[in-house]
Amino acid sequence: MIIRILDEKDRARFRKLRLDALDSDPDSFMMTLEEERAVPRMLIEQLLEHPRPNSFFLGAMDGGGLVGMVGANTAPQRKRRHLTEILSLYVKPSHRGQGLGRQLMLDAITRTFRVPEIRRIRLQVVSDNRGAIALYQSLGFQETGHEPEAYFDGMRGFDLLDMSLVRPQTLLA
Repeated sequence: MIIRILDEKDRARFRKLRLDALDSDPDSFMMTLEEERAVPRMLIEQLLEHPRPNSFFLGAMDGGGLVGMVGANTAPQRKRRHLTEILSLYVKPSHRGQGLGRQLMLDAITRTFRVPEIRRIRLQVVSDNRGAIALYQSLGFQETGHEPEAYFDGMRGFDLLDMSLVRPQTLLA
């Protein structure tokens, strides 16, 4: 298994994995499969074209196939450059239970905190996703907020938890 920065050459694989994610775990994402299929180019794809030390997508490759991903994005505004947001952690069901989500997150956290200006990493997770929440907590993320019915599919609401990881003190020096 190789974890590496994805770039524009990975666009088709990225798009396929993203659609697979929406199909296999629809409750975990804001967009529906139909909505995402209708979008010719997702805004997050710009991270493939211009990865930076604090804004990128990592991919887990297994035999040339993309089986997992996680994104990190830092806003360009001066007052938000201290904060990186984790985007779209996903591992194909066939590769779950092997620690790949943890590896992707650890790599994203390590890369992000190499940028001295980054003071905090944040993410949002559907409150029913106990496995993801347990992973994030084991990595040091703490709940910082709760948004009831942040997503609503027409029949059911999904609450979101905000979670945050503060830069370790040993890295602040």
